[in-house]
Amino acid sequence: MSAPGAADRAGVHGAHGGAPCADAADRLDLLLDGELDPVEVDEVRRHLAACAPCASEVDVREGIRALLRRDCAEAPPPALSSRIRGVLTTLVDEEGPTDG
Repeated sequence: MSAPGAADRAGVHGAHGGAPCADAADRLDLLLDGELDPVEVDEVRRHLAACAPCASEVDVREGIRALLRRDCAEAPPPALSSRIRGVLTTLVDEEGPTDG
């Protein structure tokens, strides 16, 4: 998921380091999640090295992730956990087994 307006802002400043900004913007979260293959990592890293706006976007996303890790580290209240488990159990029962 991209930050609001990230793709719009990214598309404005063009292509650097072999990857267009919009393409790099679409892959920033995948990069941060470690979900890109080595070739894609190199492409995005080259782009970030040459494109200050996209590199800044990565900094913003890393900051948001750090805040979420810090502020969401506490376990949810037991009542909320119980409700979530109940809803998930209901959904699994309704959907039946998956092919996963």
